[in-house]
Amino acid sequence: EIQLEFALSEDADYTKTVTLTVADKTEENSLESSYTYNELKLDASVHRRLRFGILVPPEGYHTADVRESVDLYLNMSLPYDKTLPVKVWCEAPTIDGRALVHFTSVQFSEVYNNNWDVEDQLGLNVRGGHYSNDMTRMYDVDFYQSENLTTHMQADRVSVDFGYITTAEYDPSWGQNIGDGRESMIFYVRAELSDHPATKDLERIKIDCYKQISPSPQKIGLRKVTHEIMVSRFASEEERRTSFRSILDFNLALEKDQFIPGEIVNVSAIIKHNNESKAEGHPAILRIILQKYLIYDDNQNSISSNYTGGSGLEYTFTSTQKGTGAYFDIKFLDGILFPDSISINLSLTIDPKL
Repeated sequence: EIQLEFALSEDADYTKTVTLTVADKTEENSLESSYTYNELKLDASVHRRLRFGILVPPEGYHTADVRESVDLYLNMSLPYDKTLPVKVWCEAPTIDGRALVHFTSVQFSEVYNNNWDVEDQLGLNVRGGHYSNDMTRMYDVDFYQSENLTTHMQADRVSVDFGYITTAEYDPSWGQNIGDGRESMIFYVRAELSDHPATKDLERIKIDCYKQISPSPQKIGLRKVTHEIMVSRFASEEERRTSFRSILDFNLALEKDQFIPGEIVNVSAIIKHNNESKAEGHPAILRIILQKYLIYDDNQNSISSNYTGGSGLEYTFTSTQKGTGAYFDIKFLDGILFPDSISINLSLTIDPKL
């Protein structure tokens, strides 16, 4: 059992305790509704259409440069007086194992009824909640990779499972006849443009989003809409040589700072793109230049990583007789892309001949 206590005021002038009992779902205690073609026609006759649409700029598409984010607004309405499981998901296009855009966030929108002035409309939606609620904490939101991807941390799919939603056609004050905001809601999916060879200037990228309500016939329960992003690479040649380049951040750490000959040195590093980075490497090579007193011994040293790119990693250790020392090359065969956060754990040995 779960006990919840509600207070009417800060001074708790009135309190009410509610006890919730967790039980297995059965046909007798389920609130789930069905939705038939006849009910769909009835809703349509009183302008309660099963809507799933998009909000876009006047030109009908979005514009973005590499590494820029676009908020893809979705406008959804549900059948009248029903309790139905609702799920929404979006799919980004992929080419050669890489996503042209990757999803980074899902949140509720301040926009209701196509009206940006929301001060008098807070909570005016099928949820009856405020737009500042964090969707990723309230619902089951999953950013994941399809089988088309071979990259490390790109997410070309995102899904939101709203669970059961009841459309009572009331506003927060339980007033009636206030427009279709009471049976709809607006939220957005945030997508970031990748530095993919296919994201050329003026190229159009299509992102498909779906809404599924069930149980209902798939033809009326499934809806699909498409957002379009036009690529706008506006950097000059000089900018491409200077600021519009890959900029990686490294965080190196040692377990201690004093060693003796023959002792093993454990090194860890975190590698990711800087927020100002504008280009992706695919594939990418990281070279670690060692001091002359450090060696890599196959019998006692090792290297590991959290990298999950489908093609994996390649390691090459090169020993030099002259110069400052040897170097270690790590090749990321599926690249180091904008959303990637890669950890490297490397053990080396202090040259016992010192």
